[in-house]
Order: sequence, then C-alpha cells, then structure tokens
Amino acid sequence: PESKMGGAFCECLASLEAARTLVRSWVVPAIADNALPQGAEACILSFLAIVVFGHVLAAVPLSRIGQNGGAGYNTVVLGYDNSRGEWSLLATTCIFAPFTLVLPLLPPPALCAVALGAVLFVLYYALGMHASHPGGPRAHRIMREPQWKDEMHFMDVGWVCAIAEESHRVTEDKLRNGKRLTGEPAGRQIWYRQHSAKDSAKESCGFNPQANPNPNDTLWRNQRIAAWQAKGKPVPDASWRPSSVLDHVRKAMAWYEVLQADDGHWAGDYGGPHFLMPGLVVVWYITGRESSFLDADQRAAMRHYLLVHQQLDGGWGMHIESPSTMFGSCMCYMALRCLGVGKDHPAMVKGRVFIHSYGGGIYTGSWAKFYMCLLGCMDWEGHHPIPPEMWLPPEW
Repeated sequence: PESKMGGAFCECLASLEAARTLVRSWVVPAIADNALPQGAEACILSFLAIVVFGHVLAAVPLSRIGQNGGAGYNTVVLGYDNSRGEWSLLATTCIFAPFTLVLPLLPPPALCAVALGAVLFVLYYALGMHASHPGGPRAHRIMREPQWKDEMHFMDVGWVCAIAEESHRVTEDKLRNGKRLTGEPAGRQIWYRQHSAKDSAKESCGFNPQANPNPNDTLWRNQRIAAWQAKGKPVPDASWRPSSVLDHVRKAMAWYEVLQADDGHWAGDYGGPHFLMPGLVVVWYITGRESSFLDADQRAAMRHYLLVHQQLDGGWGMHIESPSTMFGSCMCYMALRCLGVGKDHPAMVKGRVFIHSYGGGIYTGSWAKFYMCLLGCMDWEGHHPIPPEMWLPPEW
C-alpha cells in the first residue's frame, strides 16, 4: 500500500510538472524564458487572477452570468465583494491554485512542510475563531443601565423645519459670500428659528429622557399637523382602534399622508448617535466659528440637546439609549465646551469626573482622540497613526 501511495504521489507531481511546463510556455515569452526563474509562471497567473477578480469582476453580481446563487463565502458576486470585503470561492481558487504548479520544484522536506501547513490551515479555518466570526452572544447583558434625571425639558418656541427649495433659501440667506447652493433641494431639511415677541416662551410639548430618551420628532410632527390643518383637511382620529388588517393599513397610510413633506419625502430625526454632531461642532470651532455655519440659535439648541441627554453618572452614551461610555462622553464634552459651556458649569464638572474616573481621554475611541488632537487637547502621539497613503492601495 505504501508503494502504491508513493507511486500515486509521484504521478501527481509528474502531472503538475507537465502542467507547469505547458503553462510556462503560454505565459512566459520565449525571449524571457531564461531570464525568469522556474516557478515565476505561478506568480504571473496569480497576479492576473487578482487583476481580473479584484478589479474587472469586482462587485459584478452573479446574475450577470445567469446565476442567482452565491459564489461561496456567502457572497453573491463573481469577483471581490466590495461591501463584504470578501473574495468569491472561484476568485480564491484562481488566485491560489497556480502555486500548486511549483510543488514539483520543491525538495521532499519542503513538500512535507507545505503539506503540514495546509493541514494546519484547514483545521484553523474549520475549528478556529476568526475575527469575522466572533461567536455567540455574551454570557450576560451589560450590567450598567442608562439613567437620566427624571424631569421635563422644553425647547424655545419658534423652531421651523425648512424643506426642499425653502431650505436652500434659508441657507443662502446666511451665506455672506453670496454663493448659491447647487445641490438637489428635494429631500433636504434644515431647522431655523423664527424670532417673535414670544422668544422667551417654551414649547408646550416637553421631553423627559428618563421616560423615553427618543424625542420622537415631536416638533416636526406638530408642524406637519398644523400645515395639514391649514389646508382644511382633517387629522386622523388617533383614538380609533382598527378591527381588521385593512383598517390598520388605512390608519397608517392616513397618518403618513399627514407627515409627508411637501416635496414628497418623509423626514425623520437623526439624533440618535452621540458621535456625529460633536464632530461637526469641532470642525466649526477650528475653522473660525462662523455664524453662517452655526448661528446662535442653532448653537443654543445643540447645547440644550447635549445637556438634557447627560446621564446621572455624568457621562453620555455612544447613542441616546446607551449607558455612558468614554467615547460618547469625550465627544459630547468637547462639543459642549466648543459651544461655549464653561468648564465650571455643573454639567462639565460631572462630565470630567466620569471621564477621569475611567482613566481619562486616553481610553476613548479613535474618533474622539482625532478631534482632541485637532483641538490641541491631546498630542498626536496619543492617537493611532492612520497613514493617508492607505487610501491609495486597491480596496481588496
């Protein structure tokens, strides 16, 4: 049996050698045959496969060639899947299979090492824990719960949401350079405040984060309801309890018709993340604090938003429903300071206590470190280097 296995192995190597010789005659010009070392043809084929599947066929769905199924690794494209960051099974095979042609050139010890490495890789892939497969859920939920002060907060009156062409006019009126916006106005929204004799008044609808940290677009919905009623149209009865599926659909459609913006889109609050608006505030601050960028009313509204979402422990979550985190706390603290809240303000004192109690800003996320470096609050040595040259290599 051992002699038969050895003979079969030798025949396999002989077949690979014949295939390598044939492939070399195809891909290596005769004039360069003596210049290129044996085995270079495998590298050439692998490089060509990377070019074809990594560029030409990247993100090309299999439906283009009459298939609807996946190509392996749960991907549905023929080459490199840009959205998943994965190669298809066909692409992976074409990239690595050429290197089997160099096996006949290896001495027996090297062949044994390659075989052992292949077995270990297969075992690792089948049994190991990969970065893209983190495993099941944690043994227990996060023990900390978000908590806010149980009280109502009210916005200043006069806030209006301008949409579409009106939003362009509002923005252009603030620009001191006289420039006009060139983007598509449909679907655009911007909030601004209309001043009146009642500037000191507050909105009738309040917000209690302890009861529900989501403001639920209350101001926007009230504005749309008022616009709907101004057209003489009745608002659907919220107390009506549908008795059938069709009635449920009718009720939902009736309400969505009221909430639809005049240009046809449906607007929605995007106030959940605590790591987006602070970045905008920092950029506004370091680029000159222009009032045409953020006016006094908008800055006051931002301060109000961030302060009412501060939790009892002094921190902020990564989003409005999250328990306090270093990332959310550092981002919101920086934004409030840039918006003019003094360092001795009670909210700022509580925020620093939370941040310092967990080790300081060095333990926050890279986004927060980046903005702290821009503001001069942290040396660039404290941030992980992100070479911009990394954008130059291909996506794969």
